[in-house]
Parts: sequence; C-alpha cells; structure tokens
Amino acid sequence: MDVICLNCGNVFKRRSKKRFYCSVKCYREHYDFSGFTKSRKGTGQPPEDRFWPKVDKSSPDGCWEWQGYVAPTGYGEFSVNHITPILAHRFSFELLNGPIPPGMCIDHLCRNRKCVNPAHMEVVTTKENVLRGIGRSAENARKTHCLRGHPLFGENLLITNRGQRYCRICNRESCRRTRSKQKEARIGSTN
Repeated sequence: MDVICLNCGNVFKRRSKKRFYCSVKCYREHYDFSGFTKSRKGTGQPPEDRFWPKVDKSSPDGCWEWQGYVAPTGYGEFSVNHITPILAHRFSFELLNGPIPPGMCIDHLCRNRKCVNPAHMEVVTTKENVLRGIGRSAENARKTHCLRGHPLFGENLLITNRGQRYCRICNRESCRRTRSKQKEARIGSTN
C-alpha cells in the first residue's frame, strides 16, 4: 500500500499499519528528541505555548494548579515532544529557573502535588525531600522518644547497620524476655 510520509511528503510502500514515515531519519526529524527546544512539527506550537493554557493561576493560596493529565501519584504530567511525558512541576521549574542539577529533586513547599508554581518549589536532595514529607520514614526520623517514653538520643540510641534507630533500654528488655523464653523452652523439653 502506498502512503505519504508525514515528514517529507514522499510516497513509500508501507509494510505495516503502524508505519507513517519513509525512514528512521524522517521519523527522528519529525520529533525532536533533544528536550524542550521544539515540539512536533505537526502541531506548530512550542511546548511552552501548549503548557501554560493548562495552568490555573487563580488559587487564593498562590498555587498554580495543573489542569492537564494527573497521574495516579497525584503529580501532573506533560508531554514535551508528544512521546515522553515528564512531570509538569519539573517542566515549569526548568522553564523558569533553568535546569535541575543531576541527583537533585524538587520539593513542593506548599505540599500540593498539582502545583506548578516555581516559587513554591525548592531543589533538594532526595533524602531531604523524604524527611520533609509525611511518610513513615519522615515520621520515624522526627521521633524523639520510643513508645515507652525513653529518649532516642545519646547513650540510649542504638543505630543498626541499615540506619534503623532503636531504644537501648527497650532492646535490652526484649532480649532478656527472649532469652528467658528460650531457657524455659529448653528446661521444659528436657523434663
């Protein structure tokens, strides 16, 4: 079947229903894989012009709410070159503030995952971002006392190889109870 190439307009024989370009070169020319510089030729709009209509800046708390696609994680997604989606808040930050350094991530200071306002974001390490959050790791890192009220600092703090923090007093008591039960089990099995 003869088909017209979407990039150069040449007529070519299509071997599969999914082929719309006469060559890989035409496919790569039609899409820009270098990043944010330009969009697909067919739309005629740069990514910035497609991005801003999907942002609602009318929130009273200053958040710029993303109105486009929101992933199940709660973060907005935007496709720069119509192929690879990126997080909308990262696109906004890089567009207005420049590139994000390698190994760093963006922390929403407003805690609104759909916000794309760069003034509400800060570049931090992944560790700092996790510890600022509300997850289990952050909650445990903020604890100052164990469940029984013993302090989790100084001589009473026990840190494992994996970085887990334990109360030495509670750990000692737990080990004593375990040894006692094991001793009773040995005595009971010999009788």
